[in-house]
Amino acid sequence: MQPNHSARLKTPWMSKSIPDSMRSAGPSSREVVEALQTRVNGMQTQMGQIQRELDGSRSQIVQDEGTIGHLRRRIEELEELVQKQKATIANQSKAISDPRTGRRQQQQQTQTQQQNQAGVYPATPHHQHHQGPSAPYQTPASMRSQHPVAPANVFDYPPPRFELQAVNGAGPAPAPGPATAPGPSTNAFGNEFPHVTGPRLQLTYAEVERHATELGKRLQELFGTTEQWGQAHANVPNVYRDSRLEKRVKEYIMSVSDASTASHLLGNVKTRYLLVAKAINFYLVNEVLKITAVRGFDAVVDAEIEGLKKRLFPGKLPVHIPSHFPYGGTLRVFVWVDTPPSVRQLLVAGLAAQVDIAKRQAQFAGFSQGKMQEHHAQLWALAGPLTTDGSNRAWAELEAIVADAQGLACDMYAVPFEYKFEFAAIDETFNPAEMINRDPAAADAAALRNGEAKVRLGISPAVRIRNDSDNVAVIKQGSLATVLLRQRQRQPRREFSSAMFTPDGLILS
Repeated sequence: MQPNHSARLKTPWMSKSIPDSMRSAGPSSREVVEALQTRVNGMQTQMGQIQRELDGSRSQIVQDEGTIGHLRRRIEELEELVQKQKATIANQSKAISDPRTGRRQQQQQTQTQQQNQAGVYPATPHHQHHQGPSAPYQTPASMRSQHPVAPANVFDYPPPRFELQAVNGAGPAPAPGPATAPGPSTNAFGNEFPHVTGPRLQLTYAEVERHATELGKRLQELFGTTEQWGQAHANVPNVYRDSRLEKRVKEYIMSVSDASTASHLLGNVKTRYLLVAKAINFYLVNEVLKITAVRGFDAVVDAEIEGLKKRLFPGKLPVHIPSHFPYGGTLRVFVWVDTPPSVRQLLVAGLAAQVDIAKRQAQFAGFSQGKMQEHHAQLWALAGPLTTDGSNRAWAELEAIVADAQGLACDMYAVPFEYKFEFAAIDETFNPAEMINRDPAAADAAALRNGEAKVRLGISPAVRIRNDSDNVAVIKQGSLATVLLRQRQRQPRREFSSAMFTPDGLILS
């Protein structure tokens, strides 16, 4: 019989059972509460930190608002200072343009002192009225030349009149009176700028009306000629030919109209020539009808023109103001600076004089011919591919158009006027006072009456002529804009039209 070793090895502690507390390994409820309390304390600490950051941000916002308010007040002060400086510059310009004013005032003061010392006091002045016919456009300078014994107070004279001619041509313009003699400012201009021998600083009413009317008429005739050229030489739609236009021509056509409507305008015989005319007009306005018509002929004239243009269009000038931020420093603010009318007219007259100097030289005709040929070659590269006839008439007639524009530009900027060309934008509301509809059949009377008609294509620009001869800006309408209006929405119908082209490919429609 084998002995029982397990019974022999059995000890007393092996017979005892394991306690329940040792059998359960999970945390007690007390430990769970302590863990949750720890998390709550951490969250409260984070909330306190966030609250402090929020309070700091609010304080910074209040401080920034105060800084912004101070800067706004500072800007207002600077704007007020700029306005005062403008008035000072205008007064100084008047004194510069009329140097005899100071001598006249000094003589009057000397005479007054002598009379006071002698016990003689001047009597109350009586206004002497001119009995003859007066010019409708008179300035204090011109009136002083007619009334040498009149009082020197400028407020004793009536304000200058400038009768604008009706835009639509209805009603005759008032008959101008006799031309007045140039005032002291004209002579001073010639003395201060001896190289200026052409246009005068101030123009009479008759001269302003004559020049503005003539230039406006020539501009209208020029833009009308481009429509005639497009209708005669480029008004036959051709899908095959239009789809194979050069990329540069396609991009130019889309830039002067709209990418979504260019193909439809080219594909319709009623609108194709208008888009071609717009392409020609856009080039003429941006490349030919500018003061750059004389650039390259005389280096001295070019330098004079560039210097005058920088003074005429100063743009924005930087102004440094102290900063109230914590880090200190200064702020750089740009303020628009506008040239006073008196100084502006002086500069415009200087530009016109430089153009006149170039025009009077014997070699200028050959130079202008060469410049015209350059513009003609560039414009033909854009408009020539749109022509439909194979003759040389289109090329020759386009050359005549560019020649007229070149000559017109030289004549425009030889007169002390400023010009603004503005094409009507797409979807712009039709304005009958400034626009002419080139397709009356497409215009709806109710839409025109209610102001609902929108522009589909601006063909020729509206031209405004600015004159500052009397130190007051006067704007005249030189030429009305011609536009093509959008038609009323109709039921969609499939029609044959040219292919819609893009710079990279062709989309048939």
